[in-house]
Amino acid sequence: AELERAFRKYGGARGVTCIVPTNTTFAFVEMENERMADLAMAEMSTKYKINRARWSRHEALQEKRATEEAAKQG
Repeated sequence: AELERAFRKYGGARGVTCIVPTNTTFAFVEMENERMADLAMAEMSTKYKINRARWSRHEALQEKRATEEAAKQG
């Protein structure tokens, strides 16, 4: 709940989604777009230790589609 409140202003119309795995010291905060994520990272880095995920959801979907296409083509 604290993360959602802290990052709410960066979420845009859709808001933010916070995913906190059980028994961990990290969390994932999903934003509406990359621009808002960059702004949040710049402004919130003094309060939280922030790193960008290696893949955005969009990049993960692109890779999945490319793999499926390659499998179809043989």
